[in-house]
Amino acid sequence: MSVSRDTIKIKELGARQEQIEYRAPEDGAKGGRSSYAYLRDTNRLLYVQVAEAKSGQVPDVRVPFGVSPPYKNEVEKSRKNVELSIDNPETQQIFKDFDEWNIKKIAACSKLLFGKVVSEEKVRAKYTPSLKVNEPTGENKTAFPPLLRTKMNTEEGAFCVKVFNASNGPDGQTVMTKGTWQDVNKKKANVLPIVRYGGLWFSAIGYGPSWELASIAMYPGASQDEEFAFVWDGDDKPVVDFKAKPQVLAPTPAPAPPVPAPALAPAPATESYEFKMDTTD
Repeated sequence: MSVSRDTIKIKELGARQEQIEYRAPEDGAKGGRSSYAYLRDTNRLLYVQVAEAKSGQVPDVRVPFGVSPPYKNEVEKSRKNVELSIDNPETQQIFKDFDEWNIKKIAACSKLLFGKVVSEEKVRAKYTPSLKVNEPTGENKTAFPPLLRTKMNTEEGAFCVKVFNASNGPDGQTVMTKGTWQDVNKKKANVLPIVRYGGLWFSAIGYGPSWELASIAMYPGASQDEEFAFVWDGDDKPVVDFKAKPQVLAPTPAPAPPVPAPALAPAPATESYEFKMDTTD
């Protein structure tokens, strides 16, 4: 089964979001309540590529924590949690602008979504933004880049995440090879993600946008460099191929026991030992 896509670059989100429409909320078969989103002009789902893609260039998005299991209250265990570190300030602002637009959109559609008219002020009070901002607290004085919280579907089907592993090919061209969702569990790796805007999720305490990880390309990142922790003298640090499978050396076989000489068959009783020996030997 294939899914109709309308993939855009992150810089195009501001113009494309005007086509987003919401459906009436539905109870999920596996728990939860959602309002699905679609594009009015194409009746397709919206896919957004969060970073720029250029050969020889590492994207400015990372997966700092790899893959996290579903939350305890979630029934659908095949939907993992993946947080994307949005390092680019321009991309951060685009998501903030989307949230502002979304708050106004929800207020305008409040009768469809809530069965009554809800003011923009009340929508804002219960709205969870797309990006989780990490402010410095206590002894931790470092403010980490905001995180885009996404769901990753690992169950086979139309919405199963598509994973690729990126490597440098000839002439600096990026080569992509297919991977599995387990490859996403490379902490701190740089990634090129495409997210799908699924619509709105609802809970007892509020609601917010649902971003789902549709496709992701994994680039060699800090986590792989940290695996090679040897202190190397000089500038000729070896190039480590993290994609190569480790060679398993066969154990050295134990020496075979000496083969005993075959036993001489006893001479028949009627024969004598008749070899003549030279007496001079």
